[in-house]
Amino acid sequence: MMTYKDLKTKGYSLVKSSLFRGYISRKKKENDLIPESYCGKYGIGFLVRKPNRRSTFYSIVEYWTK
Repeated sequence: MMTYKDLKTKGYSLVKSSLFRGYISRKKKENDLIPESYCGKYGIGFLVRKPNRRSTFYSIVEYWTK
C-alpha cells in the first residue's frame, strides 16, 4: 500500500479533487491508498479514490501528477 507521504516523496502533487457518483467503503483506512494509473486532462500520474464521509452516493477522487 502507498501513503500520501510516498506520493509526495516521489514528486507527485495534488492537482485537483472532485466528486464522482459511486460508493467507496468507509472501512478502508485513510492512509492506505490504492492509486490507479492516470493519463488525461490533468497530466500523467495517479488517481486516488476515497470515501466521502458526508454522502453515500458520491465519493472523492484526487488527481496526483508531476
